[in-house]
Amino acid sequence: MEFLLALLLKFWIMIWGILTGSINSLPFFRRLLLRRALVSGFDGHNLTLSAGEVPFLLRQLVVLAPDTQMRWQIVFQRDALILSPFERRLVPIPERAASIIIEAELIELRKGRRAHLFRRISRNTPP
Repeated sequence: MEFLLALLLKFWIMIWGILTGSINSLPFFRRLLLRRALVSGFDGHNLTLSAGEVPFLLRQLVVLAPDTQMRWQIVFQRDALILSPFERRLVPIPERAASIIIEAELIELRKGRRAHLFRRISRNTPP
């Protein structure tokens, strides 16, 4: 009986969060908003990573770029990269890359929320 009561309470909390606009009440949307808070751009030479108002830790950051035979190769790898609020980091990328793939574990340093980041960026994407 307690289990059913807990499920019912959780259901109504989720409905209340959706109706009041508090989208953070759902874990799926929380992770989605966390991934969107990290701004990234690629101009052909540098990968630009910037954080908005939230400090981030990018754990096990891997940047992949295709080589001349169109096989994805690791061009940048770091165990941990910390982005302070409103900070921009430039990561040098070889010039031959027309698009890159970023993969990392994204951790918000204020609340400890986590999300897996997997993003493909083309050359002319503005930062």
